[in-house]
Amino acid sequence: MGNASSSMVEGKGDVVMNLTSGKKLTLMDVLFVPEIRKNLVSTSLLSKKGFKLVFESDKLVLTKGGAFIGKGYMSEGLFKINVFNDNVIASTINKSFMSSAYIVESCELWHSRKDETIDVVKTYKNDVENQENKTLKMLRSDRGGEYESTTLSEFCALHVEPQTYKEAMSTPEAPYWQEAVNDEINSIMQNHTWELVNLPPGNKPIGCKWIFKRKLQTNGTIDKYKAHLVAKGYRQKEGLDFFDTYSPVTRITSIRMLIATTAIHNFEIHQMDVKITFLNGDLDEEIYMEQPKGFVVKEQEKKVCRLIKSLYGLKQAPKQWHEKFDHTMLLMVSR
Repeated sequence: MGNASSSMVEGKGDVVMNLTSGKKLTLMDVLFVPEIRKNLVSTSLLSKKGFKLVFESDKLVLTKGGAFIGKGYMSEGLFKINVFNDNVIASTINKSFMSSAYIVESCELWHSRKDETIDVVKTYKNDVENQENKTLKMLRSDRGGEYESTTLSEFCALHVEPQTYKEAMSTPEAPYWQEAVNDEINSIMQNHTWELVNLPPGNKPIGCKWIFKRKLQTNGTIDKYKAHLVAKGYRQKEGLDFFDTYSPVTRITSIRMLIATTAIHNFEIHQMDVKITFLNGDLDEEIYMEQPKGFVVKEQEKKVCRLIKSLYGLKQAPKQWHEKFDHTMLLMVSR
């Protein structure tokens, strides 16, 4: 042993481990030592048998020949491989000493008290976002049922963007999402983006969808909750709902020229963000849209929104915004 003590070996044989991945791992010539209360597997011996072990932070991944075999996680200074059942792992351990062998630490028992899972998930999420410089939009388990926790479920719910209006209003953050939705609707109404009308015969309204997003600060904390009402522009038909969609973009050479001019003359550069940008573009076509969920006007449920100005998601929205911006700037210069 590592502490220079000795323990009696009372059996030797093969053990089959049923992993949670569905694979079976057979260990040959396993020694049965009653004084050792844990089932220990040598990583060096696994390597000699052709297995590949990859250690990632607090996670162990076991493969062979490129095929996934199983995984485990760090606990109490050791990596524990996920296995099923705490019995019938049995094999042919020397009959003169014993008739069967058992895994002392079962997967079900370990998972049921695995309160460090939430910490592992948080660490994993932060590591991925830092490495990829992107935000995870969805957290999902394999739904195996080995570990269930209200804390973990709440954490996942808080870090997954709601996909629908109903889902947003059923989360613990519902008041914040509702405030974001109200701000969006107020901006739309103040901008006179649409008017409620009866749907003309022969016309079919396009749908709309709420898009929810959390804007984060540099330290990862939530800065604000944002909600955008987006038209389902993929249902538009060219020549009917829209004609041109082209919108010019700034060339990088123009940006470099402006920055160089600023540096030469010691000017200051200010960054600005135009709120509800696309909603400022006027529409030339007649487009009808369904009333947004959560804001259907009572006693006018059958009416639709006739769009007067652009809305996010419309095919022609970028073009209309550019035309409005271009016209406004030229008008200001002429004055």
